[in-house]
Amino acid sequence: MKKIFVLLFLICLSNCTSLDVFEKEKIECPKITSPHGSEELIVDTINKTKTYIGLRGIKKNCFKKNSLIMMDLEVNVRVIRRDYKIDDNIEVTLSLVSIDKSEKQYDRDDYHANFFLKENNKIVEIISEMSVEVPVNGSVLLGLYQK
Repeated sequence: MKKIFVLLFLICLSNCTSLDVFEKEKIECPKITSPHGSEELIVDTINKTKTYIGLRGIKKNCFKKNSLIMMDLEVNVRVIRRDYKIDDNIEVTLSLVSIDKSEKQYDRDDYHANFFLKENNKIVEIISEMSVEVPVNGSVLLGLYQK
């Protein structure tokens, strides 16, 4: 009977280690900045209406994994529009880029978004989940752009 319990315990323990439960060490996140002009934009909607879109805030969690930092973000994007009496769409890209100490790109997560703007909604907020791997001495850039 004891052998069965020990065997079950070892099976459970081996399953937990494969899920990185023991490897994740929560740490302070690297500095996040936005290139000048990419934190907020005036963009054209599908109906050619000028609309404000900007970064409203972020929630970040970072974990150390070997020699890298795993950064998980929730990015809140706010859209404010003048002509809110019609349905409309905005196509933008939200980019999260990690760079190493020599300022070369290490990892990238692009979120290509097509935001639907329902009529009679002047302010719309969207939350996007993103993640990148960051070198230990690296930093992170976050920004919006429209093609």
